Amino acid sequence: MCQLPLAVFSYNRPSHLKRLFIALESYKIKSFVFFLDGPKNKKDKLIQDQILMMVKNSSFDTKIIHQKKNIGLAKSMENGLNFMRKKYPYFVILEDDVVPYKNFFKFIKQNIKYLIKNDNLSAICGYQLPEINKLNKKENNTTILDFFMPWGWATTRDSWNNYLKHKNNILKKIDKKNKNFFIKFLKNKKKKKPKSLWTTEFILFNLMQKKKIYIS
Repeated sequence: MCQLPLAVFSYNRPSHLKRLFIALESYKIKSFVFFLDGPKNKKDKLIQDQILMMVKNSSFDTKIIHQKKNIGLAKSMENGLNFMRKKYPYFVILEDDVVPYKNFFKFIKQNIKYLIKNDNLSAICGYQLPEINKLNKKENNTTILDFFMPWGWATTRDSWNNYLKHKNNILKKIDKKNKNFFIKFLKNKKKKKPKSLWTTEFILFNLMQKKKIYIS
């Protein structure tokens, strides 16, 4: 199988990004789309100049999408995934502080076909559940969860399109009669910090649509 389409998101953490690049190089990743949110101030601008130099001088074949102004994590992520869905039927997402484990891309490749074919699945997450893997004494053990974890993940164009179609109505559908404490908790968190909790609406969507998540 050819390399999976990969999106890498960054902002102002060059030391984190360097560790991610070292991992990607060791896994023989050749290319990705690099999304860099705009700076908030002069200090961010200087740091981002360093990041852009790092990307341009790397061994990767990259397409750089750099926002001129800061739009925040939630908007940056949504814009980036909208870009990816227009070009690819499925794609992998890494933030700069996520250093994937050795078998991450192998795990995604092994399970992407199930994600494409199964409407009940919404994403594949690369976070390893330590206790489960310890009990099974092996890596790449696949578990199906109701809860989405954004620690290195993949989704499809269809799944993201479906989310975009319904996301504006997600919070409206949660009424006072809903007995799911976790759904109510997420709704309240979203109201208090709408721009920082970019995963909240996606988590709520999956919970309310009863979508499942593959996780290693």
